[in-house]
Amino acid sequence: MNYTGKVLLFIVLFFTSICVFAQQEHSLIFDFKNLYCVDQTYDEDYDGAPGLFIFMVLMLMFILICVGIGIVIAVLLFLLLFGIIAIGLVSSSILVGLYNKSFLKGFRILIIGGSTIGCTILGIGSFIIYNKIAHYWPLQTSIFVGTLSGSIAGFLLGVIIFYAIRKLTGFFYSKLKATKRI
Repeated sequence: MNYTGKVLLFIVLFFTSICVFAQQEHSLIFDFKNLYCVDQTYDEDYDGAPGLFIFMVLMLMFILICVGIGIVIAVLLFLLLFGIIAIGLVSSSILVGLYNKSFLKGFRILIIGGSTIGCTILGIGSFIIYNKIAHYWPLQTSIFVGTLSGSIAGFLLGVIIFYAIRKLTGFFYSKLKATKRI
């Protein structure tokens, strides 16, 4: 620290200590209407205002009830949103299956679409949590990267799951046919 910094620190500390030691009266409350000083005395038996405490408790209960109602409404809205997404996914896979006259193509759309939507939601959430911990990107960038990586990973996972289910059902079907022949 240079010389001027030391001098400024000394001046600040000196004047703050003067302000602290310069108070002669123990407690004064100024009444600005009449411009005179009133000495404040403390009564040992004074327990505050019980009406204010009751009002505070009622307001706290009101706030907690409002927060609870807000949480319930948010959960219901999220359930409604997820329900609409699920209905859209199921109806689109049924329409693809009916249009192509193939149960397998409709089921493939259902599996790939469901895993893409699920992994996109997980990707967004995981990148937001990672960004809160590492402070790596701005929030918009982390949401974009989470959406992009989650949708790509969900699509690839859906394709893998579809072909795994297709191979497993073929394997189990052949085993079932082999046991019926015996």
